[in-house]
Amino acid sequence: MNAQQNITLFFISVFILLLGGCTEAKVATQTIKGQYALVSPLQSHSKSQVTLELFINFSCPHCYKSHHQMQQMQTEYGERLTIQSRPLLPKGDDDSSLRLFHVAKKANKALAATAALYQANFELKLDITKPQVILTLAEELGIKTQYQAQRDAPWVDEAIKNDIGRARHYQVTVTPTWIVEQQLKLFTDFNNLQIVLDDLLPEISEPK
Repeated sequence: MNAQQNITLFFISVFILLLGGCTEAKVATQTIKGQYALVSPLQSHSKSQVTLELFINFSCPHCYKSHHQMQQMQTEYGERLTIQSRPLLPKGDDDSSLRLFHVAKKANKALAATAALYQANFELKLDITKPQVILTLAEELGIKTQYQAQRDAPWVDEAIKNDIGRARHYQVTVTPTWIVEQQLKLFTDFNNLQIVLDDLLPEISEPK
């Protein structure tokens, strides 16, 4: 290989390294167990606490299936695991379910609202794209007044916009998708997520 070829390869390598955004790249040398894509350079981790962004769709059967598993995982790790749910919708669908979620979240009822939406869709076979169905759920959650007063508030619009922006940043195309520490991207396979988190948050020995 001559000097000119070496120089060409060098600049190609530099160009690749400078590519920004959320381009996925498989981990060359995995320092964390499991299968995932990198969405930002892998940083060292304290192994004491993890933040997990969870992109879901209340009409997604995989999200519904993993919902109870996520609750069990939260119980297992406790305060060491912070889960930030970011619900999304297919383009064009009525967004009342998202508005209910965010109003419920402000009332500290995000988990209850999530469970109610999944139950309505998958167990009761209700159409959660219908505003009247969502209003009924708000009433059952005890937040009907807050929902009616705040569902169209600017802060709710901003919360929905923020979740969509985060999804675009990470190029989320399927649900559920998990983003771990803003670095690792995983989707659909809950067992794989468990492997990654078990490696990041190993069991803490009980003091003797």
